[in-house]
Amino acid sequence: MADESKPTVSCPEPKTQEDGKKVDTDEQANGEEAPRSSVSIDNTQSENPRRSQRTRTLTEKGKSLQSAKLNDLTKDIQRFYKKWKYHINSFKRMVKNKDVDLIPEALCAIDTIMTDICNTYDDIRRIEIPDMEIRRRCDVCWAVSEAARAKAKCLLEENGDPDSIPWPDSESVFESSSSSTSSRITCKSKSISGMSKHSSLSTLQQRQEAAAEVAATEEVIKIMKTQHQYEEEIRELEVQDAKKRAQFLTESTTIKTKLEEKRKEVELLKELQKHNAAQARLKVYAES
Repeated sequence: MADESKPTVSCPEPKTQEDGKKVDTDEQANGEEAPRSSVSIDNTQSENPRRSQRTRTLTEKGKSLQSAKLNDLTKDIQRFYKKWKYHINSFKRMVKNKDVDLIPEALCAIDTIMTDICNTYDDIRRIEIPDMEIRRRCDVCWAVSEAARAKAKCLLEENGDPDSIPWPDSESVFESSSSSTSSRITCKSKSISGMSKHSSLSTLQQRQEAAAEVAATEEVIKIMKTQHQYEEEIRELEVQDAKKRAQFLTESTTIKTKLEEKRKEVELLKELQKHNAAQARLKVYAES
């Protein structure tokens, strides 16, 4: 990789003996031709390093595309974080209820989402340094996921007490979404109020940003409440569906058994019909 990034400098090929003779002949014919060629070569050699040393800057279109990609990656990592948060809370309930059959699948889902988060984080780093909130969330995901793996190993492999392994200090992961978001709003308001020493124009801009943040967060709270309600309904429907499937299998087995019994009865009736018909014929022949 390092060799590919070096600037390529085109050097003139070494002169052969025949070339030297040709140059001498040209010099004799016109004394000014040889010096001009030398100056041209020197200028070419001096210009090449200058061109290679220029810093490459993005065009306006390139900057726009890069900004759009960064925005998409930020949305992706936020979406992965919410998904991870949902699965880690489900995992915590499973550990509490000792649902050992469900824990491996939940841990696999957590690891898959962690891979998505790490890959997206690396993609953001290739464009710019991630902001503090993204770095904090990635650190929280990593620490809590490591604790989840340790708890699962303690419960499944070592048959120990998973409560002996503490969760990292990350209350925002396990607390309710509304209280977590409200605390972020409060912290945002305090941080903005502490910057009142700036110029009036900057203060006005900060107030507008804070108001926009509060309004946006309130909308997020409303949607997240509805989202959690739907998620609970989905879990209930999944449980009902599993029960229905089990009930359907039981009923299907019962119906199949009854069908087999009825088919056997029909076969017996057919045989009895043939037997009675034969006896009736024999009786008629005997009487005649």
